[in-house]
Parts: sequence; C-alpha cells; structure tokens
Amino acid sequence: MDQNELNQFSEEFFDEDEFEEISPNSNLEGKPSSNEKYTRVGNFIVRGNKLFKEIKNKEGKFVEVEVGYATLVDSIVKSMETGDVSLDLRYFSFGKWEKATIERGKLVKSDLKTFLNLGMDVGGKKADIVFDFIDKHEKMAPKTYTHSKLGWHIHDGQLIFRLSQALQQGQAPFSEYKGPLQIAPKGSYKDWIDAINQHVIGHTPMELILAASFAAPIVGLLNVTEIAESDSLLLNIVGNSTTGKTTAAVVAASVFGSPSITHNGLIQSFNGTSNALQSIISGNLGVVLIFDETSMNMLGNKAFTSLIYKLAQNKEKARLNCECQ
Repeated sequence: MDQNELNQFSEEFFDEDEFEEISPNSNLEGKPSSNEKYTRVGNFIVRGNKLFKEIKNKEGKFVEVEVGYATLVDSIVKSMETGDVSLDLRYFSFGKWEKATIERGKLVKSDLKTFLNLGMDVGGKKADIVFDFIDKHEKMAPKTYTHSKLGWHIHDGQLIFRLSQALQQGQAPFSEYKGPLQIAPKGSYKDWIDAINQHVIGHTPMELILAASFAAPIVGLLNVTEIAESDSLLLNIVGNSTTGKTTAAVVAASVFGSPSITHNGLIQSFNGTSNALQSIISGNLGVVLIFDETSMNMLGNKAFTSLIYKLAQNKEKARLNCECQ
C-alpha cells in the first residue's frame, strides 16, 4: 500500500475524533507487548481476537489501528464435482470463536448480510477492510477438497473412490465428504467381521445380500472406467413382516456406512416423490443404497415402473438452470 492509499484509508475509515494510535502504553484490548504472539499478513496484524491495520498517521508515522474482531481463513475448499471454491472461516463473535463455510463468491458488499447474520464484525465501513484482509489471508491458508457424491470418480486423470474420504492408490486421503448421508466410519472392523462370521456366513439368503452389497463398487468401476456399460444392480426383497427384510438391509448398508433408517443412513424411506428419490441416488457410482418399505409410495403402476428404470440408470432428471444450461 503506497502513501496515498494509507492517507486515504486513515481519512475514510477513521473519523478524526475516533482515530487512536495503538501503542505499548495503550489500555485498549489487544494491545501489543514485547512477548505477545501475533500474525502479520501484509499490512494487517492479528493479535489475540482482534484485527489491526498498519497505516500512516498525520505525523507520517506508521501505527496500528484497530479494525475490529478478527475473521480468519482456516482453509480454502474446492468442490470436486462442481469446482466451486469456498472458505472455511473462523471468527470471533459473542465472546468465543465460531466457524462457518462461505462461498468465495459472496465476498462482495452486496452479500454483506450473510456475514452480518453470522455475527462477523464487518458492519459499516469495516466490510471492505475485512474483505481485503480475507483476500490476503486466504493465500496463506491450506487448500483441500470436498465431495458430495459417492463412489468412483476420475479426478485430475486419476481414479479415486469417494466415501467419507476420497481414496487414491498410493496417496493419503485428500477430500472430505460433505453430503447428507451418514457414512463416517464407526465401531470396529473386528466387531463387524465377527458379526458377519457369526450371523451371515452359512446362511445363504444373507450371504446373497452381502454379495449384492459388494457388487456396488464393481458395477460403478465398470461404468467409470468405461470397461463396460452396466445399469445399477437392483435387488427386490419381498416377504411378510418379521422375516428379516430390514435385517438384510442393515447388513448390506453396514459395508459402506450407517445402517440407520431414521438418522439419514444408507437406508432411505421410499415415501417421496420420483424426483426426490432420483436425487438421492444420482451420482452414486459404487455405494449401496436401500429404499425401505416400497408399499409407502403412492405412485401408480406405470409411474412406479418408470421410476425403477430411472433408478437403474442412475441418472437424475435433466433440468435447465437459470442460465439455460
């Protein structure tokens, strides 16, 4: 920042009666001391929970002035599927540090309400200053990926498998799942194996269900790598109550994620519209998904048959967006 910009900043951002130099003798919160830790980003300084900016005062001396409570960039996040970039922000509000993820495109004054509603200290004349700091700080922040779809995917020319994390042969996990389904690992692998050996192996119907579950990543791999073009494998379990249908669904779902029916696990209700059911399965290329209680759906025979074919093709209904794309 040159001298003209510094002078303009001090004149526009601070009124003459509210300009105050921060010095070692100041009693303002966040004052510097010889042994205090701070972070410098260009002409900005973060000390404690406060953001300061270095400017030139009326005597031509460089001093620190307080901007407000700090908003920091913890990481830059890029969506693997859409390419959209967001910022993981950490900000001080109501006496404690809070976190929020904001689309990078919202760092404009026209979207200021988004930041104010979250409690960030960006009101009035501060917005441009804080946004300028965020723009500088993000260049120092670590970069990572997120994904909202599941299964196989070609990323930067490499084959990966997306579950709770994105897995690539010979590489550490590098992306985190940000979606509605509960697929974070829980429990222990040993307990799961023990349960399979005790309750599944040797019981042909359950062995069939387990094999069908493991078929999901095989079918997805064939399609993603274009080795073959194959529709999704659909398996319909029919039987009276208390004959083990839900137990079988739990076994199948447990391979990839939570087998919960009520807490957004991999067992979903069939009580929804055709479009809603398609959106749940869209983009899933390798993870089993169960729809429970088909009888709850009120579609007619013709519409129900059409839905089954659409689910097998694993394609969401084509739509135009606001830009006619």
